[in-house]
Amino acid sequence: GLLDSQLSHELAPQVTEARSFDSDGTVVVKRNTSSEDCSGHGTTLARVILEHAPRAKIAHAQVFS
Repeated sequence: GLLDSQLSHELAPQVTEARSFDSDGTVVVKRNTSSEDCSGHGTTLARVILEHAPRAKIAHAQVFS
């Protein structure tokens, strides 16, 4: 699993599940695909994971934008 900012759409094939958490941490929004990553941080971390484990699947939780 990856707790971070958003992920780039191009990583969608490797994302098995994606959720966004509200700022108070109580509201969970399920997403079927990745959204655009404005900071690039989550996308970079996911790419590092996939570089070292190319068959990995990512379960992503957006906890900040």
